Amino acid sequence: MYLDEKSPLAPYEKQIDIKDRKYLVAKILKGLRNTKGYLQKDVAEMIGIPTPTYSGYESAKTEAPIEILVRLSFLYDVPIDFLVGREMFSIDFDEQLQSQIDDLKNAFDKIGGELLSGQLMADENTQQFASMFLNAMKDLTRAMEETNQINMKKSGK
Repeated sequence: MYLDEKSPLAPYEKQIDIKDRKYLVAKILKGLRNTKGYLQKDVAEMIGIPTPTYSGYESAKTEAPIEILVRLSFLYDVPIDFLVGREMFSIDFDEQLQSQIDDLKNAFDKIGGELLSGQLMADENTQQFASMFLNAMKDLTRAMEETNQINMKKSGK
């Protein structure tokens, strides 16, 4: 359902549909959880819901209600806007953004390779943190890339 151009929701509704939004939120939730090193059951327990319910959010089968989004925003210390990918809706999706995403992916791959090969000297805790951070950033760039591709198709680019 697309709204009139004059509607304040038009930029959002033209860029993403419900199915794509669920998928984007699922990727964000999974990335945040992996960054913290939590299991799905850990997060579910911390926010007070059954594990299968939380799993549904990460698999894009269901959407989290506002109370759960609030709890997740406190758990991960991020604004709800971040959890629902709102910042991404204001981005102009095009080839230039894809180039920037590719540059990020290449940088993450290079740093990851240096970590694995031992070129970056650090203690085990630092390496573990860096590895989790890199994986989360890779998940985020993958979600950005997928969203960019969806929106480029919608806009006919």
